[in-house]
This record gives sequence, C-alpha cells and structure tokens, in this order.
Amino acid sequence: MTAKIVCGEKKHPGGKLVKICLRVINNRVKGVLLSGDFFADPEDKAEHLIERLAGLETGLGEVVEKVLGEFDRVAARIYGIDRSDVEEALRRALASLGSGQSA
Repeated sequence: MTAKIVCGEKKHPGGKLVKICLRVINNRVKGVLLSGDFFADPEDKAEHLIERLAGLETGLGEVVEKVLGEFDRVAARIYGIDRSDVEEALRRALASLGSGQSA
C-alpha cells in the first residue's frame, strides 16, 4: 500500500492564504483538508465545505473537478480567496505527489 499526504498553498493577492492537503492511498484521494485564513458568512458554509472535502474519495484525475465543484457550491459566501486560488493550491498539491512525501 502506498500512502502519501501532499499539500499545496496559494496566497491570494492582498494576503489571504489557502492550503489544500490530499490524503492519497494507492493513487486514490481519500480525503482533502482545506484550510487558510479565509472566512465565510455564515460561518457554517466554510465548515460544511471543509467537512464535505474531508470525506471526498475520488481518483486523481477527477479530484480537481470535484474539489472545485464543492467550492463553487458555497463560493459566493467565502471571502478572502477565490476559485483560482483553490485551483492553484490543489494543482500544487498534485504536482508534489512525485516528491516522495509519505504518510
């Protein structure tokens, strides 16, 4: 079994940070952790997004589409980051898969 945790970060112009970590087991994503200094109104919108991503299970090829789809569901209520920040952080996490970080 091959298990890795990979992370990517993106700082939004103006100073807000988004960080995405992927738990990857045998080339399948078994959970996504989204964190950073963004906020949502109401606050439970961000909590709901974080919970849905934590339970995400998908192939590597579909992970960008699925994460961005979940973000798009609540993006109008999230402040400090945007879709392109989430996408870039996610792509950086995926790019680090070959770096040899093991969980």
